[in-house]
Amino acid sequence: MIVVRFIAIVISSFAKRMTVKRGLFVLLMLALPWQTRWFSDAGLVAGYPWEQGRISVYASWLLLLVFTGVSLWQKRIAWRKPKVVELVLALGLLVPAIFSSEPRASFSWLVSVAFAALFAWVIRREQIAIRDLAFWFGISLVPHALLGMFQFTLQFGIDQKWLGLSALNPAIKGTAVILSEGVRYLRAYGGFPHPNIFGGYLAFSLLLFVFSWSSFTERIKKASLVIVPLLSMALAFTASRSAWLAFALGIATFLVTSSKRSDVERSRSPWLAALVPFGLVLAVFPFLVRPVSAPVAGAVEEKSVNERIAALQQVPKLFAHAPILGTGQGGLLPALVQQKLEPLIPHAVPVMVLLETGLWGFVLLAIYLGFLAKGLKEKRLLVALMPILLLDHYLWSYWPGLVLFSILVAFSSYDSTPAT
Repeated sequence: MIVVRFIAIVISSFAKRMTVKRGLFVLLMLALPWQTRWFSDAGLVAGYPWEQGRISVYASWLLLLVFTGVSLWQKRIAWRKPKVVELVLALGLLVPAIFSSEPRASFSWLVSVAFAALFAWVIRREQIAIRDLAFWFGISLVPHALLGMFQFTLQFGIDQKWLGLSALNPAIKGTAVILSEGVRYLRAYGGFPHPNIFGGYLAFSLLLFVFSWSSFTERIKKASLVIVPLLSMALAFTASRSAWLAFALGIATFLVTSSKRSDVERSRSPWLAALVPFGLVLAVFPFLVRPVSAPVAGAVEEKSVNERIAALQQVPKLFAHAPILGTGQGGLLPALVQQKLEPLIPHAVPVMVLLETGLWGFVLLAIYLGFLAKGLKEKRLLVALMPILLLDHYLWSYWPGLVLFSILVAFSSYDSTPAT
């Protein structure tokens, strides 16, 4: 009965005030998490797949282009001179790419950045309500949450190229797992390339629900109380430490910074609906917590930590090789091999920016991000971003991470408009 009511609310929300642009926006949001793409493979580098070297076209890009085209058809662009801060951003990104040691990889990265920027631009241009953005972003993750729990329960993942899914087997090396008492347990991937990326999407979707809760209609709140527990359980099954920390810091920041007690009371339902199922999953499957509580000698999590430390220890030598303009975006893995270093990517976005764009890009991008942060109306998400920025690299390296960052910027940069 609850599921039927949930579906009815979603359908009514979809049909309400339906226009071509609104329909395209909903379809775009539903398509964004799926990794369906066509690509020109770049092969292997030292036996490792060179993901950054692939030139890809994602299915969601086609919907984004259609949505943008309709937007431009109905309202033309008012051209203006670029701002100084926009020129700073362009120089910070383009110069390292022009002089990149791996032009193919840098071109592919720039294309992904351009589409992520286009998404943020058109969402802001259309003044999509942040409550709409939060709601449909959460809806888009429901099938992935169900798929992730299916993967964890049955301990395998199906191969479906039209949905961007790869076969998952915990016995195969390279699959993200947790080792407990000699047993390898598959972590929840959903439809994403890695559980950490899936976890990041889930964590921020839950935070968007909390931050937008007071602006939801009663019908949407009822639907959200079905969505939120589902997403929080899937978050637990990802066993992503960076995502857990981002979620915890986001909730803590919301509770500390709310100016009125009534703000917390109005939003109590969503964060309780998230924390209680999350805690129950960890209580039933305590080995999910092992990577942060009790690493075992020789276990998968210990190897992961050691590799991350080794990757950071190689940074000085690689930086000295190209200190001014870096390796070029996406060129880090081949550069590591050429310098006869271990092909280990540092799990920290600032380090990646420094190595791939050099001091030139690092300084200019830091200046741009300072201006961007200053203009954000919702700055609490910046706190939640810190664990992912410092413990992983997908917000810089991969299309799913780039578009997640653009969603957070779009959510944080303007006030909401009429409710869903």
